[in-house]
Amino acid sequence: MRTSSLATCSLVLMLAGHASASPQDAPLMTCPQTSQIAQAADGLAYTAPGGWKGDPLSESTDLARMRFTTSHITAAGVLCRYEGAGGRLSLALEGARLAVGSRWINAECTSDRVDDCPFQ
Repeated sequence: MRTSSLATCSLVLMLAGHASASPQDAPLMTCPQTSQIAQAADGLAYTAPGGWKGDPLSESTDLARMRFTTSHITAAGVLCRYEGAGGRLSLALEGARLAVGSRWINAECTSDRVDDCPFQ
């Protein structure tokens, strides 16, 4: 009986720790590199590992010519923007996030380098 009670208490404490986890406890992340972005067969949707999803902002999007331009944190998640000779593209990741580092001003990253714009 005592072993069962200890196991139950341990489980409750472990679950409570996970329930109280906040964005500042999360690992650092960045927007996807352009090489990680994949285009759907229909050409109208884009994805990247980690749950990133997006649509082109123009009719023609050439991923090979895209470059990261900025990222923005909103109440709903993170928005990453890419531009190039072939058009524009935005990717979004849902969920509350916190900006990390000095490149973020008013929830927007001021650098055009993905690695300069980490968040949790």
